[in-house]
Amino acid sequence: MKKSKFMGAAVLLTFGLSIGACVPRETPPTMDPYYESQLEEERKSLEAEMASKEAEEESAPKEEELSVEALQLFDTIKGWRFCFESGAGAWETNLTIDEQGHFSGEYYDNDPGDMGEGYEGGTVGRCNFTGRFVDVVRTANGAYEATVKDLTYEKEPGEEEIMGGTRYVYREAYGISGTEKVEIYLPGAKTAKLPKEYVDWIKDMHFGVSVNDQYYLNVPSELPFCGIYNPAMKYGFSSENVSGRNLTYLVNRASFPGLSSIRADFYDWNGTYYYQDLSADGLYMVSNLCFIDEKKFNPMIRQDEFVNDCISHFMEGQSYRDVSYLDPSDADYAPDLSYVNGGGISVVASWLAGNNEDTRFYVARFTKLGRFVYAYGYSSSEYDELMQGEAGSFFLSSLTFSGDREKISSANSDKVVKKIHAIVINNGSDASQIFADEVTWINSGDEELMAKYHLTEEDLTDDYAIANDVEEYKAYVLSESCPVYVQFPEEGPFAELQTKSAFHKKLMESGRSYLMELYLDENNNVTFMYEPYRP
Repeated sequence: MKKSKFMGAAVLLTFGLSIGACVPRETPPTMDPYYESQLEEERKSLEAEMASKEAEEESAPKEEELSVEALQLFDTIKGWRFCFESGAGAWETNLTIDEQGHFSGEYYDNDPGDMGEGYEGGTVGRCNFTGRFVDVVRTANGAYEATVKDLTYEKEPGEEEIMGGTRYVYREAYGISGTEKVEIYLPGAKTAKLPKEYVDWIKDMHFGVSVNDQYYLNVPSELPFCGIYNPAMKYGFSSENVSGRNLTYLVNRASFPGLSSIRADFYDWNGTYYYQDLSADGLYMVSNLCFIDEKKFNPMIRQDEFVNDCISHFMEGQSYRDVSYLDPSDADYAPDLSYVNGGGISVVASWLAGNNEDTRFYVARFTKLGRFVYAYGYSSSEYDELMQGEAGSFFLSSLTFSGDREKISSANSDKVVKKIHAIVINNGSDASQIFADEVTWINSGDEELMAKYHLTEEDLTDDYAIANDVEEYKAYVLSESCPVYVQFPEEGPFAELQTKSAFHKKLMESGRSYLMELYLDENNNVTFMYEPYRP
């Protein structure tokens, strides 16, 4: 038999392994003295370095430990970028705060007109600073007071240098310096309880809108962002969300009667949500949702795309048709619909869904802030008489941004039995009720009512008339949450939501009567009231 040339190799390998297994193991060789001494020196050096670090840590001042309340506060505000500005001039101070209360920021003030030899590019005021807020305590108005500690500058204030043809003048942390303590406000803080100087500082930049070359203010009842106030200098910081997680909610300052919550989906991982409130008879429903939109375009320029994206989220895949929306050029004529208090300009859109007796009318306001879009609106059946008129439009005119998650729902259990038109007058000192005389609104072409009151078309002014059978004023109690909308406020063109006490004050000071539409419950108490538009 012919041998394979690999057979011999296999035998030798097997034989070698068997012999190796019988050879006794040698003891480890001793280490070279040279390498042993090197290892010893490295060990001693490492021990000395560790001892030095321990000594340094022990001698360094210990960082102040924070209370649980302070840690909770800083965990809440760490996702906000604070800004101090006046709205005039090219200067700003901004800062961020971490979960331990450490803050860092910068101040800059660009003045290109301040130039000279060697700095023809002008002068820039600069400041990079760090520090910490400590000794946090809760104040009587629900705010937090904190001490400013370890305010440190990268460049000492007063230093100057010229670089690249620009003079840099280093200054203090404008807005934070000059005080030992600051006040910190969380979203949802009642603006009526905040210092007037703080609200005065921020309101022009955040709570107003220009209409026909006039600027109108409308400060919300609740702060929609975090704030910092320097009481010594009377300076105020506002803030914007930079966390990537939604921390702001579009809410209605009023609640519409007869609604119950049927959906409250809140997604904690990114702060988006979808809430719905439905009337007992199912005729109208209010929806409030927030979703993420990564598109970078300006929604006021590419409205078709923006509106259809928003409606798709609003409808969750249901078909819709006949979309229309408020054009930017029309904003001057409908500022109450185009302006969201504290959130800039929004798009108002309406559309239809369903067919025949199942047809529903939809209207909503869509506002984009960063990567988040807020959609708030309602739908009503063609058989509904409440939301398919001015009441619905008024309800959409009282939206505002808030940090209070509990306000997302618009549910209000007050029932509505009927609505009437009435002349309302001052009832004396009691703000919880009104005196009202029921009247009849007659539109052009309403032949039955015109015949009843012996009117002709010539008797109508601007295609309507107000008729009164008998002048009889009755007392009507206002429900606890009754919203009051005024069509023609003294200041500005807005349809204005007022409190009961504010409306009572308006009645007393003006000395005049108001034509109002009243929504009444089974006890004839007023649950909703607004001033109808009269051409």
